[in-house]
Amino acid sequence: MISRVKRKFRGAVSLLNRKFRNLFLDDLVWFFHSDRKKIPARLIAQYEVIFRRTSKFLGVYPKIFSGDDFNNKLKWLMLFDQDPVIPDLCDKINVRNFVEKNSGSQYLNKIYGVWSDAKDIDFIDLPNEFVIKTNHDSGSVWLVHKNYLCESDLRSKVNKSLGLVYGVEKGEWCYQYVEPAVFAEEFVEGMHGEIEDYKFHCSKGEVVFVQYIYDRASGVPKEEILSADGSELDTRLDENFVKGLVFKRRGVPEQWSEMVEVAKKLSVNFKYVRVDLYITTQGVRFGEMTFYPMNGNYRGFGQKYLGQILPIDRESRRPAFNIEKEAQ
Repeated sequence: MISRVKRKFRGAVSLLNRKFRNLFLDDLVWFFHSDRKKIPARLIAQYEVIFRRTSKFLGVYPKIFSGDDFNNKLKWLMLFDQDPVIPDLCDKINVRNFVEKNSGSQYLNKIYGVWSDAKDIDFIDLPNEFVIKTNHDSGSVWLVHKNYLCESDLRSKVNKSLGLVYGVEKGEWCYQYVEPAVFAEEFVEGMHGEIEDYKFHCSKGEVVFVQYIYDRASGVPKEEILSADGSELDTRLDENFVKGLVFKRRGVPEQWSEMVEVAKKLSVNFKYVRVDLYITTQGVRFGEMTFYPMNGNYRGFGQKYLGQILPIDRESRRPAFNIEKEAQ
């Protein structure tokens, strides 16, 4: 018994030693970090968040000015491409105006209602099946069937999400400017049962590569990386997913060219954006636009290759976003 307690104690001490040693090393590297000296004063706090988060999740330090991998290019964009339209496009409600104008309203799911507080959601007026989402963060999505609905539990979860200031802790500057809201959206079915994601990674109106994700319901989601023409790229991006083979077996869906055109239209003005689309029994539908997926901390070995084929111009920069200036 005593020896077991001693082992646990020693393990805890060892863990604390490693943690504090890493913190000390981060402080030391930060002091001498050459990239830090190139960052404007207004962006230094944001860059320190990016720097320390990179160390924590990847065990390396960023090279945003010289790294040609996907991760470092996304981090450069976080700092030096703060397009003032991005906060609106990160808002899952406001982005609908952009989609309707640039590709058409037929790609949008119907919205039943929008509320600033979960207590105001009127479940009586909603259909038997629907989807609840918040507009300002990631992952706050609830598929609802009224037969199994616990209103108090759902309201509690939604309000917890609404109270979250999302993105700042990751260095993603844009989300803090989105006014939190909750909305109810129509429930749609995928062509093969569950909704399958087609994530079009784009630059200046061109599809660079596509991340196809499916089989989430199994608990072992799959990923396939595709070129713009739908051919398989033998690489990986996100290690949270297992490499799949379904797309290769089924072949290119008939809606592929339509999705490519939608992604091109929505991405034409951006150095990089990920346009999420999916195929439903009612046709192609829009999901969201994401500018800094995984906040540039992908572990997949393919992120190096995929970064090399992503054409990011680092010569032209935007000033740091200023909400007061934009409001004038």
